[in-house]
Amino acid sequence: MAYLRGDYYVWRSEERTHFWARDGHDGWDQSGWAENVGSDAKPSGVGLPQPVADAYVMLRLAQLVREGRVAAAATDALARGGDNFGTKDLTELGPAIVAALSRLRST
Repeated sequence: MAYLRGDYYVWRSEERTHFWARDGHDGWDQSGWAENVGSDAKPSGVGLPQPVADAYVMLRLAQLVREGRVAAAATDALARGGDNFGTKDLTELGPAIVAALSRLRST
């Protein structure tokens, strides 16, 4: 099940969400994590267990609500999603999700 395709490919298997970068480089060396990785390391795509990916989604969503960026993120996701998984759900549920989450920010 692909969610995003292009320079960054995000897809889900039964137990994991996978993130791949077309050029094989995802900027890992710019993170604090890189300090603990040897200089000869060559990380590439990663498959996160689905509960970890779900936790990230919820944490990031809370930030988007706080920043007032839910509508912009939804619009961007639809533009990038094409006819991939999740696009139909976001098309149908997006307006209600954006409305509900926008009310949270205003409280």
